[in-house]
Amino acid sequence: MGEKRDSLQQQYDLVSQKLGRLRQAYAIETDVSTKLKLEVQIQETQTEQNRLNRQLEEIEQKLL
Repeated sequence: MGEKRDSLQQQYDLVSQKLGRLRQAYAIETDVSTKLKLEVQIQETQTEQNRLNRQLEEIEQKLL
């Protein structure tokens, strides 16, 4: 159980870092088509982050 949680936490942290970088890139981007691509990537990354968060919460509930 612990290893799976650690692995998920690691993935969650990486996805969170990626999201931060995408948002920074989006904030300074001026090209409209690039901005649209970044929007899509941000949405996909947020979805992935939410999925990992749910999995982590499920593991936490089982540990209680």
